Amino acid sequence: MGNKFVDYLNSMNNADSSNENALAESQILSEYYDFIKIERKLGEYIYDYLIKDEKKAIILTGHAGDGKTSILIQILNKMGYFNEGKKSLKEKELYKDLLFYVKDMSELNEEKRKEALNRFLTYADKGVSSLLISNTGPLINTFKSILNKDQFEELENDLLSRLDNNDLKEIEVCIGSQKSKFTIINMAKLDNIYIVKELLDKFIQDNLWESCTKCEANSKCPIYFNYLLCKEHKDRISDIIKKIYLWLKENESRLTVRQIISHLSFAITGNLSCQEIINTTIYKNDVLFDYSFANLFFGYKGTSIIKDSLNIKAIRELNKVSFYKKSLHADYKLFVDERYDMFDENIINILEEKINTNQENLCLSNKTGIEIREAFRRYYMILSKLDNDDYNELIKDVLSKSFFKYDHFANCKMTLKEINEVRDLVFIGLYKMYIGVYPSEDEKNLYLTLKKNLDEVQNVQLILGEINKNNDIKIVQEKIKDVFNESNVKFRVCVKFGNSNERLYLNLQTIQYFE
Repeated sequence: MGNKFVDYLNSMNNADSSNENALAESQILSEYYDFIKIERKLGEYIYDYLIKDEKKAIILTGHAGDGKTSILIQILNKMGYFNEGKKSLKEKELYKDLLFYVKDMSELNEEKRKEALNRFLTYADKGVSSLLISNTGPLINTFKSILNKDQFEELENDLLSRLDNNDLKEIEVCIGSQKSKFTIINMAKLDNIYIVKELLDKFIQDNLWESCTKCEANSKCPIYFNYLLCKEHKDRISDIIKKIYLWLKENESRLTVRQIISHLSFAITGNLSCQEIINTTIYKNDVLFDYSFANLFFGYKGTSIIKDSLNIKAIRELNKVSFYKKSLHADYKLFVDERYDMFDENIINILEEKINTNQENLCLSNKTGIEIREAFRRYYMILSKLDNDDYNELIKDVLSKSFFKYDHFANCKMTLKEINEVRDLVFIGLYKMYIGVYPSEDEKNLYLTLKKNLDEVQNVQLILGEINKNNDIKIVQEKIKDVFNESNVKFRVCVKFGNSNERLYLNLQTIQYFE
């Protein structure tokens, strides 16, 4: 019998070569695309900007997999492009004399890139809006090829500034006597972590799994079991995944939309097919343990890594840091008391069966015992039902106390006590950096000393100035005002010194450094 949606999920990850639906232009022809597509606020904004208002030009750039083509599809769909049925996008097209689009300039050869960029820049003057999509490198190189040296150097500085801050200000460029204006949006700078919950919601729609309810193998099918787990615990699962992805992003391992889809689809199916399960090639007692969402999320089949899963960036990065190797406050409860009351009954039965069949191998001196403990931690991280205190403890254990602070300050209004604690953290960190020792409890002044490039602390120090902790160090929690803020993150925290308008934003790495 089988479920065709399982085959579709398997085609959306790059753990092996069968990922024909990983790209948006391939997905659009699938019968399942309308079920899993996500309407983004950015797409609504660009549609209004290009179609409703005066004729404009927008370049949409970023990394491969950031979802640029999906935005184009969303806009075209709203314009009625697919009203007569699904069809592939063209390389470039003038649609209804309303919008000229270039699907992906990065895919074109050099001559076609120059022609596409030149056409894009001229359409606004003809009363037609235009949208050009390109990865950032090819975009800059193509501008370089159509401009003279002085023009390009002036434009390059402007481009790089806009790519960094997405301020939506128009950029003017002159090609010969022709002046053109365009806006550029860099999707690599947008937070895409919010899509985790929306994707899970899309993946577990009941109508997509109806055939599984009638399948004779569903009682021992790990894919169906993972669907039920995600359906039952979607809020808990999506929250921990968003936190893990945020940790990766703040440690220079940002995931694109395509990489997130690849990861989550693999965590549900493990690239197993219905035929494999029905034909009993993996149909055995511990199959639900081995291929659970908690294991597959980290690329594991039970206690062994699935080598092909390391082709998926998220799994590769997670196995560099191996969160599941960290000791948890819950270790005593799990491994000494053997208490599993934080899990559902079905999961308890799976874990207890694993314990019962491996009693002789559970000691810490035994490799199998260590691997089973790591697997149980994976279950605890992803699938446990915890109250707020225990959940916060888990986040601190796995992602660090610094991360817990950073995430809390991004989403909750800081109390006066928390503001003072952050001020103390910054003051003590800077004092140690400049003076070389920690300040006494009653010390209020930070002395700015002349330092060598090697950052050495000298016995004799030249003081250049001083900063008073209470008067000159201000901790400011700003509300994020960003039309593209789809994640609903509310705040960012920065430090201001004296009367200066310059700010030091406290990202995760800065907080970790000061601590």
